[in-house]
Amino acid sequence: MAPEAFRRRDREPEFDTKCDIWSLGITAIEMAEGKTPYADQELVSDLIINNDSPRLISRTWSQTFVSFLESCLEKDPSRRWSVEELLQHPFIAELPPTKTIRAEIEEHLRAVQNRPAKQGLRAVRWAREQLRRAREQLRRAREQLRRAREQLRGAREQLRQAMEHLRPCWAMEHLRPCWTMEHLRRAFCAIETSPEQKEAQQMALEGFACV
Repeated sequence: MAPEAFRRRDREPEFDTKCDIWSLGITAIEMAEGKTPYADQELVSDLIINNDSPRLISRTWSQTFVSFLESCLEKDPSRRWSVEELLQHPFIAELPPTKTIRAEIEEHLRAVQNRPAKQGLRAVRWAREQLRRAREQLRRAREQLRRAREQLRGAREQLRQAMEHLRPCWAMEHLRPCWTMEHLRRAFCAIETSPEQKEAQQMALEGFACV
């Protein structure tokens, strides 16, 4: 958006053909360099209002093209070129015939299509595939961990229930010595469970103190 299109304290936003001229300049930069100005920054509106007009990063472009962009990206709308003026700019007025431009574009496209894949592009594709596989493995590992936690939670609940059944015996001091860890294991493991729950039970009983 053009600077004047943003609402500010001292005036209302303005929208006219001069805003379109600004957008033309921004689009030209994007086509030339592959990204818009301020693409990687935040608070873009503040940058457009307070900073100087966007410029090309590379210095390899022709002075005619640079001049055309400066005419499009003048921050003051009254000084920004109009459509009629831009049509007279050398960057537009001195273009070769449309037939010549079309032939050059077609030749460039053929060259790109016939160009062998670069090693760097292959490396990027390989890295993306490795990343995809790693993410899939991580997803499966998280799912297995979730199931293991559920099984462990169920085993602990069964242990709690088994201990509730044994609680009356604990009140009898003369029976307290008889309940060893082995007795607890036998009482707990006597409950019918699946192999996975059995494994979780052993995890839940690990380190349990003798009564």
